[in-house]
Formats: sequence, C-alpha cells, structure tokens
Amino acid sequence: PLTVEHCGYNGTPEEKSAKAKRNNDLLFKMLEQTPNDPYLYFQIGQSFQLLQDAEQAAHYFGKGLELEVDPKLEYVQLMVVSYGYALLDLERYEDALQFRNIYDSFGNIADFVCLMGLIYLRNGMLSEAVDEFIRATDLDKVQVQGTNSFIPMYNLGCINEVLGDTDMAIELY
Repeated sequence: PLTVEHCGYNGTPEEKSAKAKRNNDLLFKMLEQTPNDPYLYFQIGQSFQLLQDAEQAAHYFGKGLELEVDPKLEYVQLMVVSYGYALLDLERYEDALQFRNIYDSFGNIADFVCLMGLIYLRNGMLSEAVDEFIRATDLDKVQVQGTNSFIPMYNLGCINEVLGDTDMAIELY
C-alpha cells in the first residue's frame, strides 16, 4: 500500500502567486498548440482562482465548459463547481441560476448540490436553498469534505436563525 499526499499548493501567498503565474505561462503556451482542450482551460481557471482573480477564473472555466466535456470526469465536475463559486464571488447571481440547466448531469454530487443551495440563497429563493442543502446531506459523492455535512447544516442554521427559529438554528449548528 502506498499513500501519496500532494502539498504543492501550500506556502505563502507570494509563493502560491509565483507558482500560479508560472503555471499559466506554461498553460497558455500549451493552449496555443491545443486550443480546444477543456482541461487546459480548467487548469488556467484554477491558477486564476489561486491568484484570487475571480473574473479571469470565471472566464476560463466558462470557456472550458463551452467545449465538449464529459460530466463524469472529476476535473469537469470540479470545473463546474469552481465556475459556480467564481460567479458567486463576482455577484453574478442570475448567471449562476443557469446551473439549473445542468442539474441532471451534476445533481448526484454533494459539492454541486451545496453550490445550488448557495446560488438559490443569493437569489433570495430560500425554499429552494433549504431543499438543496437538505439534499446535499443525503449524497455520498463528495469532492470537498463537508459539502454533504457541516457546510449545508451551517447554511441551514443561518437560514433558520434569520427566519427567527433560534432553537432549530442551534440544533442545526
């Protein structure tokens, strides 16, 4: 048995920024050679996310998703969720609502369902947000720890607290 841990993105903000810029230099060169490779757009988006540039991250995630992709691939699932969070960071809440159109392809993944809860929440759709957060807790397919447990429960707690049901909020927290 062998366990491998990747810690290549640990470090100071300056080190992470330098690594992301270096990666993008290489990725953009590769993109010139293979401009229709969605994985390159995913990696470029990830680098811009590391640089905390949500605008560029959203742009490249979106470009990658315009190409033909397989929703079963883990990087595609990560790209969709990352794109959604970038849209939320940019306060493009109505744009993010379009993710309803791809729910059938990604609705079995807790990360996506939890994201949908946040999208509905940001659009003032509390009932839909609650439904998604509850649904996320029932899913086993998870990429980021907590998207099927403490993250949706926390958000449900916040919703109940805002609605004045402090006892339920405490229970959910």
